[in-house]
Amino acid sequence: MADDPMADFLARERAALGEDADMFQADSNTSPSQSVTSPLAAEQQPEAAGDVSAAMPNLASSEFASPSSSSSAFPQTKSPSQPQEKSQFEQDWSNKQQEIILERDRASESRHAEIVKEAREAIDKFYEEYNERKDKAIEENRASQEIEAQAANRGTLWERVLKQADMVAKATTSASSSTGVSERHASPAPFGSARQQSPQQQQQQQQQSARDTSRMRELLQDLRRDPNAPGVKKAEAAA
Repeated sequence: MADDPMADFLARERAALGEDADMFQADSNTSPSQSVTSPLAAEQQPEAAGDVSAAMPNLASSEFASPSSSSSAFPQTKSPSQPQEKSQFEQDWSNKQQEIILERDRASESRHAEIVKEAREAIDKFYEEYNERKDKAIEENRASQEIEAQAANRGTLWERVLKQADMVAKATTSASSSTGVSERHASPAPFGSARQQSPQQQQQQQQQSARDTSRMRELLQDLRRDPNAPGVKKAEAAA
């Protein structure tokens, strides 16, 4: 023990501590000589380090290892499944619906064509009848004008004038009667307007107009009867 200075030092320390040296019993079991490495122990240290690294789990490799191709940070989505084939019932129903739609479209197009055809025929018929009535009215007016012209050229000057006056009076009477009918069916005029007239005023106005016409007609009749009226002899000489 005298040859080992470290052991001698520890023995003296134990004697100095007494009972307190038992607290360091666990630490004293490990020889300090193991912490102080000699040149021979230094050569054997890598071997011990290798043993410790082999005994320790490979935390670095497991925690900081790069993610492999099989693991990913994102969850893998499932590939879309193939669409399921329709059943026979669904196919039959779909085909039937398509046939119904096509039949409805054909019926709609046919109805549309019929409506267009009927409308065109109605328009053509309307214009045809309108042109026929127009041509007929033109012929009737031309014939009546010829008859009136022939009648107006007959007789003396004052007879022709009297006929023209009768025609004008007849046209005026028909126009006034039509105007009276339209006024009766029209909406009432505002109070105080020039259009508003009482029935008495309208009757008085018509009587005044008839009186004036009758006076003119009486004068023309007197001239027609008088053989010495101005213009009668000249007309007879020209005839």
